[in-house]
Amino acid sequence: MRRSDGSSRQAEAWTQMLHALRDYKSQHGSCEVPTIYKPNPRLGRWVAAQRYRGKCGDMPTGRRSALEQLGFSWTPGGNAWEQSFDKLREFKSKHGHCDVPQIRNGDRELSAWVQHQRTRHRKGVLEPDRVERLEALGFSWSVGRGHGQSPKPMELYERRCPIESAEKLYSFGHGHYVQHDGNGQIIETLELYRQQHAGEFPPFIPLPIEPVVFMLGPREINPLELPWEGHGPLPEKIMEYVSRDGTLPPYRYLRRSRHL
Repeated sequence: MRRSDGSSRQAEAWTQMLHALRDYKSQHGSCEVPTIYKPNPRLGRWVAAQRYRGKCGDMPTGRRSALEQLGFSWTPGGNAWEQSFDKLREFKSKHGHCDVPQIRNGDRELSAWVQHQRTRHRKGVLEPDRVERLEALGFSWSVGRGHGQSPKPMELYERRCPIESAEKLYSFGHGHYVQHDGNGQIIETLELYRQQHAGEFPPFIPLPIEPVVFMLGPREINPLELPWEGHGPLPEKIMEYVSRDGTLPPYRYLRRSRHL
């Protein structure tokens, strides 16, 4: 009898939390309750627990059905992902491509989401079904060209430094770049590429040949400045930027250069 009473109280408590989740959705439009939700800390923890139990298969069918009828997503941010995907589909319908501009009058939120999908895909953590849906929409995993994006490596940086610049970032696709200074033995990945492409090198971004300061972030709000001596490994944050955007961030020379 005690066990039955305990089960009844647990069922009642679960139903109360479901009602609280329904109230949250009516107020916020989704079931995406933050883990730390100050107005009702228990609700955030409860939602996280439901996702965990659903993932482990430790949830009665009736409860799963009740949550799904409410629009509950078993993946954190799932509804937000669907909303952004719908926005991307609308963008594609209007513009004929999925290359959301990163500058000027572009949708900054959608552009950031698009870049995030590329980053997750490059790291191998983007869910396969999402990869399939994006590719079916015509999504490109590398930064597009000719659709409102910034000029890309060869067309932009050939103006800034000579093509025979010693240091280069060679692109192997999917955000993977290898830096090589052109001296000494060719690194294994480059040599393998050449063997597979009739002696040709992969596409590359030529690097400045004099000391520069890279600027990360909008200039009007004091961007992070990272100096580079014009030789040697690029700073890690610069490599992350290149892998994400397919181009170098803005930079200024530390001293006036004849190549400007």
